[in-house]
Amino acid sequence: MKALKIIGIILLSIIVLIAIVVAVLPSKAHVERSVVINAKPSLVYSQLSSMKKFNEWSPWTGIDPETVYNFEGPESGVGSKMSWKSDHQDVGSGTQSIVEAVPDQLIKSELAFDGFDNTAHASFTLNPEGENTNVTWSFDSDFSGLAKIFGVMMDGQLGPYYEKGLAQLKEVVEALPQYSIQITQEETEPIYYIGIKSEVSLNDPNAIKEMMGQSFGELMGYVAAAGKQPAGMPICVYHDMGSDMIVMEPAIPTAESMDVKHDKIEAQQINASKVVKGIHLGDYEKLGASHDEITAYMQANNLTLNGSPWEQYVNDPSTVDTTKWETHIYYPIN
Repeated sequence: MKALKIIGIILLSIIVLIAIVVAVLPSKAHVERSVVINAKPSLVYSQLSSMKKFNEWSPWTGIDPETVYNFEGPESGVGSKMSWKSDHQDVGSGTQSIVEAVPDQLIKSELAFDGFDNTAHASFTLNPEGENTNVTWSFDSDFSGLAKIFGVMMDGQLGPYYEKGLAQLKEVVEALPQYSIQITQEETEPIYYIGIKSEVSLNDPNAIKEMMGQSFGELMGYVAAAGKQPAGMPICVYHDMGSDMIVMEPAIPTAESMDVKHDKIEAQQINASKVVKGIHLGDYEKLGASHDEITAYMQANNLTLNGSPWEQYVNDPSTVDTTKWETHIYYPIN
C-alpha cells in the first residue's frame, strides 16, 4: 500500500508538472521561411494565387502517390480551394482555400486538417527587391491544452517542408516566361458601346492611325448629337485577326445600349467575362509586343481565348508624355 501511495504521489506530481508546463507554453504557433526569387512579384503571384498550381511545387507532392485531390471555386484568387485525402501520416487529409488575395502582394489561405478542431492560416507575402521578389511563407495557428506541446514543435516539424517548398517554387517560377508588362487575371463587367468596324492591313501603321482618328471623331460627334456622354475612355475591339489583315472596331463606351440609326455606327456589347489583362505603357506603335506577351502568358498558363480582345486607352495622349500613355489590353478567356 505504501508503494502504491508513493506511485500515486509521483503520478500526481507529474500531472501537476505537466499542467504547469502547459500553462506557461504559448498558445500561438508561428512558422516562417523566406526565399528570393529571380522574377517580378506579378509572376510569383500568378503561381501562388491558384490552388490548382499548388502541386507544381508543393513539398508534400509525391510523398503519397495515392493522395486524392479535388479543386473547387474560381481558377485563382479568393475562393480557390483544394481538398486532399491520404492515409500517409506525413500528408493526412484536409482542405486549403484562399481567403485573401492582394495582387502581387499577398495570398492568405485557411487550412483545416481532419482530426483537428482548430483552423490555421498560411500566408505568402511578396516584397519586390529590384527585379526580384522576396517571398515569405508563414504559418499561424492557435493551440490549447496539451495541444500547445505540438505548437512548440511546429517550427521543427514544418520548417523543413517550407524550405523545400520555397526552393521548388523558386525553380518553377524562374523557369516561367518573364514579362515586361504587368499581366493579371480578372473579372470584367459588361460594356455597352457604339463602334465602327474597319478592315485594315497590319503592315500599314499610318492607315491604322488615320482610320482610328477618323472613327473616334465620328463616334464622339454621334454621342454628342444624341445628347449623351461617354461612359468611359475609348476602346478598340479586335475582330478576325489574320496574319496580314484585321477587322478593328474603334468604339466609345456608353452607359446603356443605344438605339443607333447610322450606316456605319453599330451598338454592341462586350459580355462580362474572365480576362487576362495586360497594362502597356508607352507608344501605341509598340502595342504588338505587349499583345505577344499576353499570348505567351496564356500559352504558359493553358488559357484559351474566348471572344474578341480589346484595348482601352486610359489617358488622353494629347495631355501626357508618350512614355506615360497607358493602354489596358483585355483577352477574354474560358
